[in-house]
Amino acid sequence: MSIDNLLNETDAAVYLGITKELLFAYVRNAPKKNKGEDRKLTSKVIDCQNYFEKQELDSFNLYLKEPWSNSSNQRPPIPTYIKEYLKVEVNGRCPITGEGYPLEDAHIVPYSDSLNHHHHNIIRISGNIHSKVDNGIISRDILKEIKNQLINELNRKTSGKVNLFINVPNPHPTYIGRLVQLYELTVSMESEKLIVIEGIGGIGKTQLLIQALHNVSYHNPVIWIDIESVKTFSDFLILFNNIVSNNLHVSFSGNGIDSLREVQVTFVFDSIESLLKDERDKVEDFLNNLLIKTLNVQLLITSQQNLSFWDYPQNSIKIQGLDSEESIALIRELLNDKVIILQNEIEWILEFCNGHPLSIKLITNLIKYYESSKQTIIELKKNQSVELPNKYQHNKNTSLYTCLAMAYNVLTEQQKYFLHYLKFYPAGLKLVWAEKQFEELSFHKIIADLKQLFFVEMQRDTLNFQRLIIPNPIRPFLEEVVAKDMEVSKKNVNIEKDAITNIMIEAVIIDLHHIESNTHNDLSYGIMRMEDEIPNLLLALNIAQKRAGSCEKLQQVIERDNYLRIVGGVASALGKFCHTRSYYQEGVLFATSGIDAYMKLEDYTLAATQYMYLAQIQSRLTDIVGLQKTIENLEKLYELANNEEAIINALWAKGLLNFDIEKYSEAKENFVNAADILEKCIREYENIYKNNSDDISKASQKSNYGNLFLLKSNIAKTYEFQGEYLTAISIYREIIESFLKICTEDDIASIYHHYAHCLCKTGGIKEGVSFYYKSIEIFARIGHYEYLANSISDLGQFVEDYPEIVNHSQLDEEIFSLALNSINNQLFQIPELIEEISSNSNIISHNLIGKIFWMLKAISFSEYAYIFSHWVLDLKEDIQINFSEPNYLVAMLNLGHCAGTVKNWKGNSELEPLFIKSMLQSCLIVNGGPDLKSKTRIFYWLAKWMQFSGIQSDATAENLWNQVWESFEK
Repeated sequence: MSIDNLLNETDAAVYLGITKELLFAYVRNAPKKNKGEDRKLTSKVIDCQNYFEKQELDSFNLYLKEPWSNSSNQRPPIPTYIKEYLKVEVNGRCPITGEGYPLEDAHIVPYSDSLNHHHHNIIRISGNIHSKVDNGIISRDILKEIKNQLINELNRKTSGKVNLFINVPNPHPTYIGRLVQLYELTVSMESEKLIVIEGIGGIGKTQLLIQALHNVSYHNPVIWIDIESVKTFSDFLILFNNIVSNNLHVSFSGNGIDSLREVQVTFVFDSIESLLKDERDKVEDFLNNLLIKTLNVQLLITSQQNLSFWDYPQNSIKIQGLDSEESIALIRELLNDKVIILQNEIEWILEFCNGHPLSIKLITNLIKYYESSKQTIIELKKNQSVELPNKYQHNKNTSLYTCLAMAYNVLTEQQKYFLHYLKFYPAGLKLVWAEKQFEELSFHKIIADLKQLFFVEMQRDTLNFQRLIIPNPIRPFLEEVVAKDMEVSKKNVNIEKDAITNIMIEAVIIDLHHIESNTHNDLSYGIMRMEDEIPNLLLALNIAQKRAGSCEKLQQVIERDNYLRIVGGVASALGKFCHTRSYYQEGVLFATSGIDAYMKLEDYTLAATQYMYLAQIQSRLTDIVGLQKTIENLEKLYELANNEEAIINALWAKGLLNFDIEKYSEAKENFVNAADILEKCIREYENIYKNNSDDISKASQKSNYGNLFLLKSNIAKTYEFQGEYLTAISIYREIIESFLKICTEDDIASIYHHYAHCLCKTGGIKEGVSFYYKSIEIFARIGHYEYLANSISDLGQFVEDYPEIVNHSQLDEEIFSLALNSINNQLFQIPELIEEISSNSNIISHNLIGKIFWMLKAISFSEYAYIFSHWVLDLKEDIQINFSEPNYLVAMLNLGHCAGTVKNWKGNSELEPLFIKSMLQSCLIVNGGPDLKSKTRIFYWLAKWMQFSGIQSDATAENLWNQVWESFEK
């Protein structure tokens, strides 16, 4: 039968109205084996792809509807794979009430009548609803209707999914053998949560996994993380956090795995053994939590170590060498008849390599290098006796080392230098950057030779730059070469210093031109550039800190200072990046490292700048104690060095502190004084450097203007928060007219946000809302989701009278989800607070409570109100808020949940009165006062929302106020 007459796996899943996981579960399992029946769903495998006949799908579907037992007394258990499908179908929540765990599997047509566990005859609902269905209080027709909605939604998602590969390498063009393991792996990937691919270095684990991912229509988003690119578990968390928040749009901080609980994704952790050596416990705990605390996360892991000690169930695929036939095929493919090789020579190579593919590849290229298989074998024997004198028998490991050593020895000094230089770039070295750095060398010839010997590979990053990278196991081999040879070790120190210095310089340039100012491009470009460099920057920072510490102990001050400048440069470059990406905890660490480095260097200007970064982060975290300490240190710094940068930043930080504690007049005075001193510095600077065209000087002056702009915006905010909106508007307009060309996108968006707020407060709703949309577009594009949430929250202040403002093309499901998830990030920035919040939700700051309140109002009038309900249920599980003890936060969350699930209860004669009563009583708590004069205007919102939702077209705040008191009497 032609493929044209068959359905692929996606179309087959949609045709049956199920997930692909359940589709393949039926291929592998006989659902009625309890009756002694072994029928499974049949498929046709063509080119490693599964295809299905419609006739077979229809027949199997009818078969599932037939009795699973002869009587209800012999009722078999629901198969695990069907139970897992039901969990995915409802996304972990009761589709009627929106409640999360625990849920129950309920038959729509009772098993006693249907005698089947057909996947469309079962729905996952709360125990309370299940009891009401069984007792006849809720009709089973409602379950049928909701089940159909779930199936339609599932089909939409299944057919709309795209293959999303993030950082997944391209397959090598020469791939031979391993068909059995490839089939085993592709089958396992359809159903297993944890798959471990084991084997020694260079045996082909990574290539097998790449082939599997590229040769099947894999339906999960796949995120590939090269563990070798980081040296410590803490660095891994930074990398993981960055890639998760960028690509999955969830906030992951520290070990906040709960944010991934409902996310469907496959993570590939390549070469995990590099972290197991020193931090096994941390890695195991992380991986266990990632598997246990999530529903739809899959892990694919490659490792040189046996991971069978791990308690979690795993499918382990052990990779052995190629067999003789596959080995010969690989040799013939690579030599391509360019060199004649005798049969006895092939046999020697087969015995020597023992099926190790990288050894075979290296030998074939050495044969090309010597243009003789005979000479290559002679040299291999020589190298074996020199490199491994005590080895009388060799294995895959020793053959690989011998081949690597021999290939390494044929390199020129320039090639060796570049190779050792490149090993300090775990994320790869951009080709265009390398060409500039090594333009005096025969650069392209060097690269061609190293690629031919498999010492380097070429990959493209997220901005499509080509990067040179050293693959595993070349990097460990090079480190061993350095450790064994004292002369090489001495050279390595200088190479290392050159590499990490250049890594720091590139980061500073990216920060200066693309993040700190708008000199060359927009902020989002700079952020993406910095993200691609994160593994390189983390390695450079770690090396520089260790080297600086060693030099300090040896009293080598000049060398120590060189390394401290690298530490300070990297920390400075990452400061604005972390603030923009809301990586506040990481930002504190980098700022502290920068402060320590610059204080030791006695560079008090740059130390003051790092203190300012720290102060801004502490202000965002509402860390009053930390901010006060930073102000004290800045004042001491001014006394120590009489440094104007220090006093400007001390006044600025004081202003932030006073603003945070709502002393707006004092904050205004601090900001004005800081701005006056800065303007004086700008004038003096221009007099000195007015004829200086130096790029650094220009960038520095531009930075001064940028800081002046920020201080002016802080001054405007003090007027805004004191209710002097017209004064604030005039300052914001001045900023928009005079400063925007030198500002970064996040600062521009912030100005738009505050300008919009002032306009709306003074009656300019139409113009104000247009600036809110501008700020939302920028914040979403550059990934500043906390500020995105602020703009959406502000819309909630005006939506009661203008509900149309939240139904705009700029506002969609993803935008609202990103905004709500950013609140989790704010809550989880300080992990110690989670336990306190769980027991006493009143400790959440008033600002954050207000933000949630206004977002509730805004989203409730949109077509995406259900998102708020989903977020509430997730938050309830994340911090385990006790909903039985009503308070302001609990009442608001309950309102959001009710508004978000309105389609499930509206018009239901039993459920609607219960939900309305719950909303009324929650509004009473939020109202807080004895009458309708509350600032929250919550009953006015509820009346408008009920009209909007078609629940009570004549609802008024006054009527609802009377109803809430009557509800207590019933």
